Amino acid sequence: MSKFDDVMRHLNPKVIIEKTEIPHDTIRAKYVLKSSIVSSYREYENIIIDYIAFHSKALNNYPFSPDICLHEADKYLKKLGGLEKACYIGTSGADGGMPYILNLLNDGFKATAREAYFRFILNSFVTPHNFDETIELMQGLKDKLSAYSPYSFQYFSAAAMTADYKSIIWNYIDSLAQYKNIWKFY
Repeated sequence: MSKFDDVMRHLNPKVIIEKTEIPHDTIRAKYVLKSSIVSSYREYENIIIDYIAFHSKALNNYPFSPDICLHEADKYLKKLGGLEKACYIGTSGADGGMPYILNLLNDGFKATAREAYFRFILNSFVTPHNFDETIELMQGLKDKLSAYSPYSFQYFSAAAMTADYKSIIWNYIDSLAQYKNIWKFY
């Protein structure tokens, strides 16, 4: 079995979902809100702290402190402009209100878990900065994709792809995850 096959056995989208998404979605489903809107910024902030502490405790058996909870929330709510700007959604009920905010926080936890799992698996099978191992991995990818790739793909050597092998593999897995009907062909 090639190094690529070894890596992909662990980075199959089904495995990634099982290890990184389902645990977080299960935790999110256990957190119940009393209302989909809040009446003030303080109530919004308290729910955010409570949810992230709940989530981290369920995941690690150790709740994050309030300052870390707010820091994580701000990081995960960047697409809305950060913690303070996202408060509008929580107080107005726009876009689903507080459930939407908590779902975005959960998405942040899942993204962090996916990235950590990906890096762990890749570093477990390919020693960082080991040129021979990265060439073997990239050659395995080329061999798998050669029948499905444009002819110009043949001109790229496995050695040329080693400098950016992590992002190439990440993009490959990300594209697989978008098309569930091709998982069995990877």
